[in-house]
Amino acid sequence: MFAPKKILVPTDFTRESDRALSEAVDIAKAFRSKVLLIHVDRRIQEVGVDMALSPELVKELSEQDTEAARAKMRAQVRRIALETDVVVQMAERHGTTHEEILRYAQENEVDLIVLDPHAKKGLLKTLLRGGVTDKVAQKALCPVLILH
Repeated sequence: MFAPKKILVPTDFTRESDRALSEAVDIAKAFRSKVLLIHVDRRIQEVGVDMALSPELVKELSEQDTEAARAKMRAQVRRIALETDVVVQMAERHGTTHEEILRYAQENEVDLIVLDPHAKKGLLKTLLRGGVTDKVAQKALCPVLILH
């Protein structure tokens, strides 16, 4: 029987990723698993299409984004700790989202990745195929649960 001990949940703090976290916590309760909550920050670019940012401003904005993400993850972990006995470990990475999720999963010998793809319909869904969820599902070395 499949009994995951480490369940990875990527979060971007949307309603969809909150739903994935909730599902992962339910699974963790059933199997006495640990939940690994990860947030991947994309780097702010110094040069955009129509503007350039100073390296100092980029560093300041990046630090603000990182601290805001940490605060949100700490709040999620506190809420889970108050409601359940599930152990949640936080992690943050910087870089390309799907690559960092896959790298973290492999480094930590994750047994299951739980994702809830963002709701997309029609043409938008077709155009955005190959997004983070699809890339993780295609390349993960462990099972991936994609919520519907």
